[in-house]
Amino acid sequence: PPPPPQPPFLNRYTPTTDVDDIAALDLDQRSIVAKLASGTFEGMKEAGLIYVEGRPVVDEGGIVVSAPLFEGRTTVQSLSTNVEDAIDLADSATLRLFETYYGSTDYADRWIRASIDGAETTFENGNADFSKFGLEGRAESFRYGTAVLNIWMSIV
Repeated sequence: PPPPPQPPFLNRYTPTTDVDDIAALDLDQRSIVAKLASGTFEGMKEAGLIYVEGRPVVDEGGIVVSAPLFEGRTTVQSLSTNVEDAIDLADSATLRLFETYYGSTDYADRWIRASIDGAETTFENGNADFSKFGLEGRAESFRYGTAVLNIWMSIV
């Protein structure tokens, strides 16, 4: 039998997001957390690559079949670095609040990169000096930074 007729409102809705792209971000975040859980500098480095480039897609034989960065896919990092392209500051009171406090819209990326590098942030307010943190503290700052500063902000 033919499918039932669709309600009229469905014909007017055109999705503006790529569900596969968003789902890949979840897997990227899970991969970042798993790499950081190793408690090693190598794990921190690998998590940093996933943050910047996205998780590589590997086939069943373990061969990398695509590198997400080159596919133009959204990465956890790009949620912060491309925020001005994705969100109108005038429409987001929450983003304006954070931008005013930290002094830039890429505050999340700057926080995470400083935690990876063991460096000091250079915000107008809310600075942290990750050179004073051990690897565990830097990893937790990275992990929570991606979840709260990057991903949460892109949702609200």
